[in-house]
Amino acid sequence: MRGTCRYYNPQKHFGFLRYYVGLDNLTVTDPGAPDSPCRDAFFIDANLPADLDLGRLPSRDTVFEFTLVPGQEPGKKAAVDVDRGLRLRAGVRAGLMVRFTHPTLHRRARSLACKL
Repeated sequence: MRGTCRYYNPQKHFGFLRYYVGLDNLTVTDPGAPDSPCRDAFFIDANLPADLDLGRLPSRDTVFEFTLVPGQEPGKKAAVDVDRGLRLRAGVRAGLMVRFTHPTLHRRARSLACKL
């Protein structure tokens, strides 16, 4: 699953990653609404990459890849094995310009760009 950090509390060491389960009703952003395509997954900062600057959270510029598991509350999800997938350049969103921070993804993107 992929998503961005919607909320992070550095004093309590937890936060929420926002992810989408569909592309219908994108204007409904309350994950509790029945017709909302977005959901939130709880995470603890121990599950984040060790080299991540926690002072930059929350941020919609960094997209995380993670695994969803059942949360402690019924019907809720938690994020584990959180890793940085990619980072959008400052001021540019919606996939127009992407800079991959994961070394393997960056090499693949560069090799594809060279073939074009």
